[in-house]
Amino acid sequence: LNDCINVNEDSTCVKACLGLLDDPENQKQFPLIFDFQHCQNMMIVGDACSGKTTLIQTILYSLAKHYSPDDFQFYVLDYSSRLLNAFSVLPHCGAVLTEESSSLDNFFELLNEIVSQRKKLFTDLEVDNFDDVCLKRRLPLILVVIDGFSGMGTTKEGAIHLQRMQGYLRESAKYGIKYVITCTHLN
Repeated sequence: LNDCINVNEDSTCVKACLGLLDDPENQKQFPLIFDFQHCQNMMIVGDACSGKTTLIQTILYSLAKHYSPDDFQFYVLDYSSRLLNAFSVLPHCGAVLTEESSSLDNFFELLNEIVSQRKKLFTDLEVDNFDDVCLKRRLPLILVVIDGFSGMGTTKEGAIHLQRMQGYLRESAKYGIKYVITCTHLN
């Protein structure tokens, strides 16, 4: 975790400012920076109304403010608060979907297509990680946000989506597709 969270501003990768670290002993505050490019995925766990969606809003706002859509893009699956729809107007946003969205199947097809395209690109460029691709060509980091992950498998269709998502979680981080997931418990 220490490799993912730091207080140094390095502009060579996609990082979000999550807040401030307080050092009361030295009477200083430092920005808390999370490096999405070099970490796998992020899970935010907490009780209802504990600030999980607010943290997601902070992450998306920070990234959209500091990076162009050529460097960072995101998709949101909102199974929880329905408060993330406001981000749909940003050029970085591919979609904000809820469990009622008829386009969830299309989203998973799109995600599969993006992973396949990136696998081919990695092979063509003879590289095996996202950083190496970025040295050769511009490629946006993609963030898939799932707010209310535990609500994802509550229907028969949702259980199918959950199974597909677990496969993507395992394989797509190395291709520059990262996940931020919120839930109320770890199991």
